[in-house]
Amino acid sequence: MNNKDLNIINKFFRMVTGASKEIELLQLNIKQMSNEKKNFLQKYDQLAESYEVLNDRNNKTGLENSTLKQEMFNLTETNKKVSETNTLYELTLFEFKNKLIDYNNCYGLLVENPQPTEHGSISPYDKDATFFEEIEKIKKNPFNNFQVQAIRYEMEKNLRIIAGAGSGKTETICAKAAYLSLIKKVDESKIGMITFTNKASKEMSSRLHEFMGYKSGKKSKIAIGTFHKIFNDIYKTLEIQYPYLKEFGISERISDVKTKKYNVTARRLIKENKLFDFDKLNGKTIASRVSYWNNMGYVHDEMISFIELHFNKDDKIQDPPLSERFNKMMSDLSEIKKKERIPTFDDYLLNLYYAMLSFPDVLEVIRRKFDYLFIDEFQDTNPLQMKIIELICPPNLDGTKLIIVGDDDQSIYAFRGSSPKFIKTFSDEYETETISLMKNYRSTRNIVQAGNRIIRNNEDDRIDKKMDSFSNDENDLYWVKCKDSSSEADWIIGQSLELGHHGKPYINEEKEGIFPNLTSSVVIYRSKNQITGILMFLTNKKIPFVIEEENDLLGVFNIDDFYNIYQTWIKLMKSPSGSIQAWIDISNNLAYSYFFDPISVGSPFINHNQSNAEICNEIVNYIKVNTKPFNDTTYVNKYLDLLTKSIHDGEMDLQKILDCLLGFPKLKKNLEIEEIEWIREVIKQNNTLRKLSDYYNELIAKKEKMAIDLESYFNGKLNALYLLTIHKSKGLAFENVFIIGCYQGGLPSSRAEPLSSISNEAMRISQEMADPISTLEEERRLIYVAITRAKSNLYLTYPRFSQGKMMEQSEFLSELKLDIKDV
Repeated sequence: MNNKDLNIINKFFRMVTGASKEIELLQLNIKQMSNEKKNFLQKYDQLAESYEVLNDRNNKTGLENSTLKQEMFNLTETNKKVSETNTLYELTLFEFKNKLIDYNNCYGLLVENPQPTEHGSISPYDKDATFFEEIEKIKKNPFNNFQVQAIRYEMEKNLRIIAGAGSGKTETICAKAAYLSLIKKVDESKIGMITFTNKASKEMSSRLHEFMGYKSGKKSKIAIGTFHKIFNDIYKTLEIQYPYLKEFGISERISDVKTKKYNVTARRLIKENKLFDFDKLNGKTIASRVSYWNNMGYVHDEMISFIELHFNKDDKIQDPPLSERFNKMMSDLSEIKKKERIPTFDDYLLNLYYAMLSFPDVLEVIRRKFDYLFIDEFQDTNPLQMKIIELICPPNLDGTKLIIVGDDDQSIYAFRGSSPKFIKTFSDEYETETISLMKNYRSTRNIVQAGNRIIRNNEDDRIDKKMDSFSNDENDLYWVKCKDSSSEADWIIGQSLELGHHGKPYINEEKEGIFPNLTSSVVIYRSKNQITGILMFLTNKKIPFVIEEENDLLGVFNIDDFYNIYQTWIKLMKSPSGSIQAWIDISNNLAYSYFFDPISVGSPFINHNQSNAEICNEIVNYIKVNTKPFNDTTYVNKYLDLLTKSIHDGEMDLQKILDCLLGFPKLKKNLEIEEIEWIREVIKQNNTLRKLSDYYNELIAKKEKMAIDLESYFNGKLNALYLLTIHKSKGLAFENVFIIGCYQGGLPSSRAEPLSSISNEAMRISQEMADPISTLEEERRLIYVAITRAKSNLYLTYPRFSQGKMMEQSEFLSELKLDIKDV
């Protein structure tokens, strides 16, 4: 060995020895810095809360606590220095550790007795270190200690992972599934992963395949899909083993043809059994009621008893009673479905549920299907799904182990029967290990703190917890007061363009230009009537946009009562001098507006020999005789006179006609105040039928094109502003978020009541009527979900006036305690 080689070796040993000593020193420094930072953050949070209290007092008294303000400022500056120093130490330690590993690989073990690591941290000497190293290369950042604990957990019990917003839950559970397969050598086919949406299923599948090291073409045997897909796939497999199941349930694929056939059949049976009124009662269709009851786990006989108890007495047709007619309709529909093999979405759950209840051998096979079953977004589980889970994985049997993941603060689907109680009480039923992921990697510090402030007001209805932010950055976060919906839309678009101009540019290769990046911003809304102003503004200014709920593009035409009336106008004006069928439709529509069965109206007194005036006279007399509580026909007379005049003039004065319509008793009862104002606004801008028809056709064309635009947007080929509901935004994240319509009646909903004011009896009755009560706590969870979608900038907007009506600002704004921008 020459002198050069000896010098190199000596240099290596000096470096290694120095590295070892440096690492020891750094570990001490890191520990000290960690404690300092922890103490600092605790003090910062305490002072922040004190500051909020004093600030409220200052606002009332006009006094200022300048000392506290200065202390808060000093702490903020100190925080930056602590964060910078901490980051420097961690980077230096990481560099020295990598050097030591390289020397170790070349020259053997240099550290003789490494200390055992704690359960949640990773050492290069751990048996599974390579697994974590490879996964972290793919995800490009390390797992935190709690994520590692969840991935490594030995599954002596079932595992509940409480995963807050932006906490990396998808990567964690995908890594755990890969860990079970690659490290614990669990057969892939014995692992199932259930999600709630197809989009989440695709994301989970893609991430898992990456973590498993599968290249394109190779597919994992781990079953991944929605509740409906997983359970229907199991059922179809069982049909091969047990042929009698083919006739027991309907597992065929749902297609457009079969859906259309189902809808036609259902409408025919509703008409035959005179269920028209019940199909529209309180804005709920029979299909939506039955689906809700199914998801609540109620059986057919219970549904009949609910109708008998709550609806029979108010039905106008007493012979036979409503419950009997409903029973006949449902029985006939079920028979036709089985004969024609027409499935519905609910069948995919009901097939498996009833098969397990009816056939012990089927139940035994299903219980042996999985060793480990992951269920994501567990807070969205409904009673039917929970009953199926309990059959597959009974709490008192040592069989399939459950890994449930979710956050009760993000439970927002009560209208579908979902409830956060299942994730909150899971440990009461199952032997459970709970691990919480409370580090938000998505949002800036001030956004995370705002989320904490709003959701803690649900203190009696949640698992107690608090999110921490990985980021110490603080960007825009305030609520914006606007004059009206138009100025709200104007400000949002202007701010979106400003953010797009200063952020990452959008490069359009087809147009060979660089434009302000609209794709960096999204507009999130609670209900469709909140986006009228912004849709009009975007259309008028020709600014490209995409909307997730394509039907929301139809605006007021989504209001069934208004749409049905509009269709009768179109039919009347298109027919020469008003056809008999057009007048029959008009009379039926009037009858429905006056609380009696429209099916019997029309043909008995309308014939080809009558003039339009005679037809109108017959309709008025019929209504006067058959609607004793509402026998003032002033509005009906005027309405029909205006329609007759319109036929002669070739045009309708819609504002006058609308004034008549809004005098109809049932129409006034059906429409919300906001809907009436919305319709008035649209009629004002399109005051003739020709203009209204052009407006409707324009909306239909946009709706048909929207599916294509959405696909282009998601593929990065369309620079557009994205509009979506809060419910659709769940699970997603965006750079800049605008939450619009933050007023009382918008967010929260005008129907929402505090949970404490709702009795158990009232809750039970609402479920039996398939009309779940909207709670203030769920509305608060809605705004929490919306807030936690934002990565960098968040704006909550509130119009002082909407459709000419003064609006009261949302009570949630006072809970958030944000800075106000008045525009």
